[in-house]
Amino acid sequence: MTPAQLVARLDRLLRALRMLAVVDVLTWAVGAAALVLAIGTILRVSAGMPSIVALRLSALVAGAAVAAWRWHRSSTRGVQRLDAALWAEQQAPELRYALVTLAEHAPASDVDPLQQRLAAFTTGTAWEPAVQHALQQRRLRGFSRLAAGVVALALTAFPWRAHPIAAGAAPAPTIMRDTVSAAPGRVVAEVVLLPPAYSARPERPLQFGQSITALVGSLIRIDGRGEQADATLLVQESSDSGARAPRTVTTAPRSDGWRGDIRVGGAPLALRLRDAVGERWLLVTPVIDSAPIATLLLPAADTLVFDTTAKLRVSGTIHDDIALRDARVEYIISSGGGEQFTFKSGVLVSRRGALGRDITLATTLDLGALGLKPGDLMHVRLTAHDGNKLSGPSLGTSETRTIRIPRPDERDSVAVEQLPPTPVDKSVLSQRMLLLLTERLVARMPSIDRKTMLAESQRIGNDQARLRKQVSDIVFARLGDDPSGEHAHYAGDGHEHTASDLATQSTPESVLKAADAATGGMSGMLDSHGDETPVVAVNRPLLEAYNAMWDATRALQGGVPRDALDPMRRALAAIQRARSAERVYLRGTPPAAVVDLEKIRLIGTDSAKFEARRALAALAPTERRLGERVLRALAQVASRDASALDSLRLVRLDALSSAPPLAAVVGEAIDAMEQGRDATDALLRARRLALAPWRRDPGASLWLGGVP
Repeated sequence: MTPAQLVARLDRLLRALRMLAVVDVLTWAVGAAALVLAIGTILRVSAGMPSIVALRLSALVAGAAVAAWRWHRSSTRGVQRLDAALWAEQQAPELRYALVTLAEHAPASDVDPLQQRLAAFTTGTAWEPAVQHALQQRRLRGFSRLAAGVVALALTAFPWRAHPIAAGAAPAPTIMRDTVSAAPGRVVAEVVLLPPAYSARPERPLQFGQSITALVGSLIRIDGRGEQADATLLVQESSDSGARAPRTVTTAPRSDGWRGDIRVGGAPLALRLRDAVGERWLLVTPVIDSAPIATLLLPAADTLVFDTTAKLRVSGTIHDDIALRDARVEYIISSGGGEQFTFKSGVLVSRRGALGRDITLATTLDLGALGLKPGDLMHVRLTAHDGNKLSGPSLGTSETRTIRIPRPDERDSVAVEQLPPTPVDKSVLSQRMLLLLTERLVARMPSIDRKTMLAESQRIGNDQARLRKQVSDIVFARLGDDPSGEHAHYAGDGHEHTASDLATQSTPESVLKAADAATGGMSGMLDSHGDETPVVAVNRPLLEAYNAMWDATRALQGGVPRDALDPMRRALAAIQRARSAERVYLRGTPPAAVVDLEKIRLIGTDSAKFEARRALAALAPTERRLGERVLRALAQVASRDASALDSLRLVRLDALSSAPPLAAVVGEAIDAMEQGRDATDALLRARRLALAPWRRDPGASLWLGGVP
């Protein structure tokens, strides 16, 4: 799909959203007219006025006024293509702002490389079904409301006949007050939650018996009626804060009663209003104003740029739970080298003011305009502050992306520093080479004369003797003896020796004997276990290779290269085994434990008696104390103690911060008991959570067989 086609689809979505805005305005207008007609109809039926013409004219004026107000307040009145793209991104987050970026580049161009990449990414994302589903839902809701309003308008516009109430007719029923508030001795109190001014949240009326969440720094205002001496206002914080005992709230007298203010802190608290009838509770869970969350989308990772005039796209999103005060994209450039560095910082784009909860920042980074040179390092990140004036403002930062411009001399090099192979590996290469030379000599034997064959065979035999000498040095070096444990002599080795010297040179048996002496005379222990000599791990394969090399050397120097092939292959295989042993930690084969089951069955001395464990004994001290309090409260409930409900409220207050799942279950039990319903299931779940804290973690039901 091309960029132009995607923009065309965005335009269709834009028209649909604008149509839904018109439907919303019509719904409000029809509803307002229906409401005016309903009120007028009630007045006509009860009092005989106003007239039908005046009523319908009033409904028409009210509908037009509400339509104009709603159209002026509508957020989709001035919706543009970018707003439609943002709405689509909300329905399909997998787009990752690709559609928004495409909407920002106007007009659409099918030859722009950036727009082509954005179009390819958007086309590969299944975003249209989600957007169409959300649009269909909005259409369904909008037209359903409009249809309901039209039906209500039709019903209220019907010319109902007026029936004035006769003088002797029964009076209209009066509205009764809440029996709880109107009970004798009950203090009437109005509770209002005043959020901090910076949050711009409206006041919220509260009632005793609720469990609410409040922003830290909020003010809870209680206005009581009547004499101040008739009521006592207490506040009790969670035991996690150390304030276990309730304290009395200082109240100020007013003309019609009294007033008390409580500031919400960082610990859960309970407001308790005590009067002649009893106590009423209001549980408050504080919510901390979190710092803004900044996410840098582009560049997606640290970038290496070779062109100092390149332009890069920088974009990101910022979210705050209340409102953002400012946001910006900042950078730091470090230049220089050695001990001399210079730093320069600045801001690419910034926004200030009432920014709402979510914003998107995007800009183009021009490396040439910033004067970057080879060797410079640039750090880019998003920063934002919220409007917290009590404990802030809080700073939120994104991950830092690094843009580096390498110097020309920093390019990758293909130069490889050669390292010599390990001694055993070198032996493998040499033995394989000698084996290949011998095989080629054997293959050439029918086509060459005997003199040439003998010369080449003896030359290979001399090389085999030298290699045997190297293997001998490795063996004796590992054994801790003289590395020159074998000093072999052979014809043509360059030494001055006689025939008697050659006759007395070392034999395989002498080398094995020397190895046995070097290991302390422990021949026959090649398969032993425990603290044994290195012969077992590495030297045994090398000694086997050494023996095979003796046989190969004799055959080659004797002019029979065909007979040397098999010993040379055995020597190569032995060296391969030694090479493997060099790189693998051989722990040995564990001995098989032979157990006579018939002999040992039922001869144990363990009585299998154990002391019964209590569930609370296995818990941490804090969890144990909370579990004990839950058990005591459950015991009070079982004995129908009047204070059981207060005990459960205190348990819930303390569990709000340390064990939220337990607090939620205890709250369900409290609600059920206050409404006269069966609370057995909730109390059982509270007991399970109190005695098994691990069940409170998310996903615990996967291991424990279900939710407790």
